Amino acid sequence: MAKITIKEVKDQKVWDRLAQKFSPNNFLASWQWCDFNDSMGDKSVRLGIYENDKLISICSAFVTISKKGNFLLSPAGPLFLNNQRKCWKTLTDCLLDIAKTERLKF
Repeated sequence: MAKITIKEVKDQKVWDRLAQKFSPNNFLASWQWCDFNDSMGDKSVRLGIYENDKLISICSAFVTISKKGNFLLSPAGPLFLNNQRKCWKTLTDCLLDIAKTERLKF
């Protein structure tokens, strides 16, 4: 049985290698978009979804500060190489943990 884990991706080359496999590419899933959001005051996380220690998906998410309530945003993602339905629960649980830790509204 496949072991699904999620870890923060800290190496831009690793991120870019997977992101560039998608066509058309979307700048909202780029490493640089996370950097831009960080510079604007949001907090970004770059999540890698691994199956048996092999990167199979990426998901960038941003803690966004808003007058109506702070929230977690993941534009143009997650990006799955294949239909990775088995990853959704693990990823959703991870994003919910981030939202709870950051005390987000939604």
